[in-house]
Amino acid sequence: MPHRFNLIKDTSKSVSVFLDVVPDFRLDKDLDPSVYMQKHWSAFYKVHPESSNSINGTFFELLFSTVLINKGILPFYYQAKAAFVPNVEYDILINTEEVGPICISLKTTLRERYKQADLEALVLKNVHRRSLAYLVTSDDIKNINKKIENGEIVSIDKAYNIDNIDELVSDLKNYKIVEPEMVRTISGKEIT
Repeated sequence: MPHRFNLIKDTSKSVSVFLDVVPDFRLDKDLDPSVYMQKHWSAFYKVHPESSNSINGTFFELLFSTVLINKGILPFYYQAKAAFVPNVEYDILINTEEVGPICISLKTTLRERYKQADLEALVLKNVHRRSLAYLVTSDDIKNINKKIENGEIVSIDKAYNIDNIDELVSDLKNYKIVEPEMVRTISGKEIT
């Protein structure tokens, strides 16, 4: 019987599809993240070749999230909001002692979607100045990383695809992950 983290508790069609392809993600916890992602992403397309964009996206998010769980990168926040960053829901947020929030934007395909990820990262970095932002996709990333190097993409620190996420996961393990602080919205001399 599969172990269900908060992440995959609900009974939505997307979660049902995920559990159909990956009934117990812990069985593959010893695989390298790239091998794990390639194995299950490929299996997903064999079993569900006609899935909607929504199901594809949720499957990809859950697949990457289970990589984080399997590799002990916990806690992280899924479909999360950051303090003082209105109207943005991040795919993954990890709070670290060293840089504060690290956001990971998950996109099955890029097309123009990297622009949304860059804008979301910009908003986060305007509030949380030391934060980092990464993009993970199943698409080719050469052009995106070239745009990052050339300054055309200003807020995403680096893009990864499922073939090279081992590097990202390894880097994430170097941070001390901490619970986010409770934020007091007003400070000063209180007059009552």
